[in-house]
Amino acid sequence: MAKSSSIYMGEGKMALSGKWESALSACMVVFFVAMIPTFAKFLLENDTVEDVEQLYEISSTKIFLSLFSFIWSVFVLSPLSFACFIGLRQMHISDESPLDVMIKKIKKNYSKYIVLIFKVALRILVVTAIPLIIYTICIFKSIMDYGNLAPSSQYEGIASLCSLTLFILFFYKVFEFTFVPFIQNDNPDLSDNEILDKSSKLSKGYKWTMFKILLRAILPAFAIIFVLLIALFFVSFGTLIGGIAAFSAGYDFSNFSFDSLGTTFIFIIILIMSLLYAFILTRTILPFSVLYSELIGYNGNAQNNQENTPAIVETPDSEENKENTTNEEEKKDDKKDEPEIPYEQRYMPR
Repeated sequence: MAKSSSIYMGEGKMALSGKWESALSACMVVFFVAMIPTFAKFLLENDTVEDVEQLYEISSTKIFLSLFSFIWSVFVLSPLSFACFIGLRQMHISDESPLDVMIKKIKKNYSKYIVLIFKVALRILVVTAIPLIIYTICIFKSIMDYGNLAPSSQYEGIASLCSLTLFILFFYKVFEFTFVPFIQNDNPDLSDNEILDKSSKLSKGYKWTMFKILLRAILPAFAIIFVLLIALFFVSFGTLIGGIAAFSAGYDFSNFSFDSLGTTFIFIIILIMSLLYAFILTRTILPFSVLYSELIGYNGNAQNNQENTPAIVETPDSEENKENTTNEEEKKDDKKDEPEIPYEQRYMPR
C-alpha cells in the first residue's frame, strides 16, 4: 500500500542529509544548460517591444531561435536531465557524486537516452494528438486571418480548452514515464519498449501521489519567491526614497552607471532562479527515487547487512568431525544390513 506523499518527502529529505551541495550543483548545471537558448534569445533580440501584437509577429530570428531551442532541448537538455535523474538516484542508494555519474552516463549511454526520449515523446504525442491538432488549427486560422500567432477571439475559447487538456494529458503521461531513467539504469539489458512498459506498470495507481510530491516540492519555492518579491519591493521603495532625497540635496546622477546596476540585478535574479530550480528538482527526484525503491522492493540496508555478514569458514577440525560422523553412520548401516540372529541361538555352545 502506498504511503502518503509527506512520508516520501521526509525520506527523500533524509537521503539528502549531508549531500545538499552535490545534489544542488548537479541540478544547477542542468538549469544553466537549459537557459542557454534564453541567453541566445536575449542577445539576438535587442529590439524593444512597443506593441502587444509585436510579440506574435513572425520573423526569421524568431524562427531560428525556436528551431534552436527545440534541437537544444531534445539533443542536449533532455539527455542531461535523464542523466541527472540517474545521478541523484545513485547518490541516494550508493552515495556516489551526481556530477560524476552524470558525466559517466552521458558518455556511455547518450544514444540510448536519445532513443528513449523519442519513444517517450511518441507515446505522449499519441495521447495528446487530438487536442494538439485542434490547437494547431486555431493558431493556423489566426495566422491566416490576422497575420500573427495570437489566437483570434472566435478561436480563443477552443484554444484555451485544448491548452488545458494538453496540460493535463502531458503531466499524466510524464508521471507514467518518470521511472524510465531508473529502470534503464538498473536493467540495461531490457529493450526500450520493455523499459517503457515497466515504468507504465510501476506508476499505475501512484500518479496522484507523484503529483502531490511535485506540489509539495513547488509550493515552498513559491513561498520563497513571494518573500523575495516583498523584500524587493521594500528595497526598491527605499532606494526610490533615498534617490529622491539625494536628488533634492543636489546629488548629480549623470555619472552613475545604470547599465552595471541592471546587469548586477539580472545576475542576482538568474542565481536565485537557479537555486530555486535546483531546490525543486532535488526535492522531487529524491522522493521519486524512494517511491521507486519501494515499488521494486529494493532494500539497501538489508543488502548491506547481507554483504557485511562474515562467511562461515570451515576448519580442518570440523572436516575431521564430519568424516568421523560419516564413518559411524556407514558402520551403523552395515550392521543394519547383517541378518538378525535368533535369540535362542545367540548363547548356544558351538
